[in-house]
Amino acid sequence: METYYPGIGHTSDNIVIWFKDDQILYGGCLIKSTESKTLGNLSDANVFSWKKSLKNIDKKYPKPTIIIPGHQDWNSPHSLKYTMSLLD
Repeated sequence: METYYPGIGHTSDNIVIWFKDDQILYGGCLIKSTESKTLGNLSDANVFSWKKSLKNIDKKYPKPTIIIPGHQDWNSPHSLKYTMSLLD
């Protein structure tokens, strides 16, 4: 297991957890489920830095088999890219 701080996003202190052997990424609330229609609660968020933080994750862990967001379903391996699209 590896923890990684990609930068500011949903909060100033979000981290992700990487399980190398299984190629699983736990993103917490920094990564939204593909079921999410919005970015959720933004009271502690920095939407201007969030996408850069997601790109840092994508660069460090380019091909996770499973991505676990903070809420909702995690059946889609595309939730990282989907969260980027929500930020656009």
